[in-house]
Amino acid sequence: MDTEISSEDFEVALNKEDTKKVFGFLAKKYYRSIPIDEIESCQLIGLWKALKKYDSAKKRKFSNFLYVSIDWEGKLYLRRNRRRYLTCDTFLGDSGDYELVEILDIVDSLSPRLKKVVKQRFFDNLTMEEIGDANDYSRETARRYLKEAMEQLQSHRNRITD
Repeated sequence: MDTEISSEDFEVALNKEDTKKVFGFLAKKYYRSIPIDEIESCQLIGLWKALKKYDSAKKRKFSNFLYVSIDWEGKLYLRRNRRRYLTCDTFLGDSGDYELVEILDIVDSLSPRLKKVVKQRFFDNLTMEEIGDANDYSRETARRYLKEAMEQLQSHRNRITD
C-alpha cells in the first residue's frame, strides 16, 4: 500500500521511541561493515519506505516492519558496495602489530597464483565467481586458493608472534 508521506508524518515517526530503538539495534548490527553516515542514510530511507508501504490492516507492528525495511536497506548497501578494506586484521588477525607496507610484503611472499587471487579479492573487490571466471577455473577453486593463501598468511603471523 503506497501512501503519500508528509514531512510532518515523517518527523513524528522519526521521533518515536520505537523507531529510535530499531535505529539503534540496526546501527549496532552494521557498525563494523557500513560507515556511520551510510547507516544513517539506510535508516532514513528504510523509515521513509516503511511509512510509505506500511498497512496497519495487516495487524503487524510498525516497528517490526521498520526493522525489516532498514535491514533490507543495509543489505542492499553492502551488495552495492562490495568494497573490502584492507586492514591488518584482514590477513593477520587483530594484533595491530603490522603496517600496510608489511602486509603487502607478506602478500608478495605468496606464490604468484595465490597472490593473484588475494589481489583480485581484496584489492579489485571481485567475488569468488568473478575470480574464477577471470582465471578460467570454478568459483570453488577460487575459494580454495583464497583459503590456502589466508592459511599461509595466518601461518606467517603465528611464526612472528610465537
